Amino acid sequence: MRGLDVLGYGLLLPPLATLHARSAPHRSSGAVLATSAGVATALSALFGTGWQTLFFLGMWWWTAGKMALETATLPRAFAQLTMALGVLALVAAVFAAIGSFAALPLGQAALAAWLLGLAAVFIRESG
Repeated sequence: MRGLDVLGYGLLLPPLATLHARSAPHRSSGAVLATSAGVATALSALFGTGWQTLFFLGMWWWTAGKMALETATLPRAFAQLTMALGVLALVAAVFAAIGSFAALPLGQAALAAWLLGLAAVFIRESG
């Protein structure tokens, strides 16, 4: 399973780079923060941390969504959804940290669904 994890989280890098390139001309500091949080999400997941992965995921989604909303680099509804998911991931990180529940599988499913949505946005814009 570890090989699939590496492949899956490695495949986060192209969307991270694309989002960085879209955001950097508008706000370079936010683009760096969002990209760093996205990479931290992937690394945290690969090293098997639990609530920490949700924390980084929440930081990434909140920052990327906020920047996309402010700069119109993604559709408004998708940017708002991304920010909302960021808040949910941060709340889930708190509950997972205090041992209330194991939220990482739910976070991974949300990440997969979000990436499919992002792919749909990119496909719609290119064609």
